[in-house]
Amino acid sequence: MPLNKKFRGLLSLGSKFSIGRGGRGEKFFALTAPTVAFVFTAIASSSHAATIDDDIAAAARIMVVGAHPDDETLVGPILAKACIERALPCHFAVLTAGEGGTCSLKDGCPDGLGATRMREMVQVADRYGATISWGGFRNFPNTGTREESWYGTILSDWGAMTDPVQWLRDDIARFKPDLIFTVDPEHGFYGHAEHILAGRLVLSALHIVRGPDGYRPSALDADKHRPKAVYFVLNHYWAFRPAVGRDPLPATETWPVRQACAGDTCIKQAMNIAALHASQEKSGIGFFQFAGRFIKRLYLHRLPLP
Repeated sequence: MPLNKKFRGLLSLGSKFSIGRGGRGEKFFALTAPTVAFVFTAIASSSHAATIDDDIAAAARIMVVGAHPDDETLVGPILAKACIERALPCHFAVLTAGEGGTCSLKDGCPDGLGATRMREMVQVADRYGATISWGGFRNFPNTGTREESWYGTILSDWGAMTDPVQWLRDDIARFKPDLIFTVDPEHGFYGHAEHILAGRLVLSALHIVRGPDGYRPSALDADKHRPKAVYFVLNHYWAFRPAVGRDPLPATETWPVRQACAGDTCIKQAMNIAALHASQEKSGIGFFQFAGRFIKRLYLHRLPLP
């Protein structure tokens, strides 16, 4: 399938960001793994070393951007602390309904997997006291393919409905988060194409560009809301590496998941809430329930936005 011209800016491989101008898919950026790592390192090195706990103590507004219902589980322990114990404003931006996966329920998903997963996501959001926005983009099966042409196929399909960057940009403007959590934009925690695209779309929505003094957010939306920071939740777990690889971004912060949260530990709160994604028990959620018994910390990369 030919790659629609309006998405080439996001997908083309090069040494710098290229911002395209045009139709609904305008202002996508070009990324390579070394470029992404340098961008984040350059920005982080010039900023005060704030932490998640600092921001939670300052009553931060929390936004999670995920490709599917259940992606919020990757940051679940932090959500338990911020959204439940501290009752901070929290919001989930979910790109797809996750209809391209498989249903684990004994009686199946008679009204469709997407509808089932959306109901489960609403229950999860209720437990966290969070709001939800739905992108409504099509969920493609996870083929394990990590090629730019495959990312282009997905983006072209999404862009035929509406510009996903503008959709996310508008959602950020509505909720006005202080912190945005998403996944690594080059590996996506375990190589899922739509996870990778979620991370890239966050950067594109926030206008990360190259300026005369290095990589920084541009002034294009200087009059719009800009979060304090973006956090990328990283897979730096040695036990996962043989099966699903490792996110390339360096961890700038770790967060202990076994600290107290509203009468339990943060990880147990997150595991209990994740169980509401029952249709995914035999896929990612089942693995999270198992691995959660052994995980001691989350690994994160903080990208401050001056």
